[in-house]
Amino acid sequence: MEEDSVDLVVTDPPYNIGKDYGNDSDRQSEEEYVEWLTKVGTEVMRVAKPTAWVLVFNGVDRIKTTIDAFGEENHVWVSCWYAPNKRSKSLYGYNLWQPLIMFRGEGRKWLRLRDFYSFTTGQEKYGHPTPKPQKLIEKLIVDFSEEGDLVLDPFLGSGTTSAASELLDRRHVGIECNQEYVDIARSRLEMAKSQIKLPF
Repeated sequence: MEEDSVDLVVTDPPYNIGKDYGNDSDRQSEEEYVEWLTKVGTEVMRVAKPTAWVLVFNGVDRIKTTIDAFGEENHVWVSCWYAPNKRSKSLYGYNLWQPLIMFRGEGRKWLRLRDFYSFTTGQEKYGHPTPKPQKLIEKLIVDFSEEGDLVLDPFLGSGTTSAASELLDRRHVGIECNQEYVDIARSRLEMAKSQIKLPF
């Protein structure tokens, strides 16, 4: 992709916790994972416009790793996705939230948005072990982009970001290496294209 060509990145890379995505991307050594995520972060920041928001989900224990990988100089904030029906084990007990680590380049401004997104999960599997709720992704796209903008998700999975972008009149690029998920994403995108688009 061309440098400085993307208006918004919304992505959910593997967290390296042993999930089966049809490859070993989530089963690396810690050193391999950090090196891999740093390559991802470097490439994402290369293609994102200086004014683009880059929104990255990762595990609670991966906040600093993600900030380092995408560049501390680009880091703006850590937001929160609260899923009241989601239970993940942690060292402390069970956590019901995930960090949304936010980056961008120039032109920072106060958007007057809440940094807390509450959406339940568990209803939208689409053959993928860890999909984000589509309504959550739609809300992020509305909050951080405009109609006609180019949205990138380099870990498209079952296609949530592309489906949401299509419904919201954004151009989109999704990257996915698992052919099974690519097929699911294509099917969801076709379904989104056939839907009547209503204001968000």
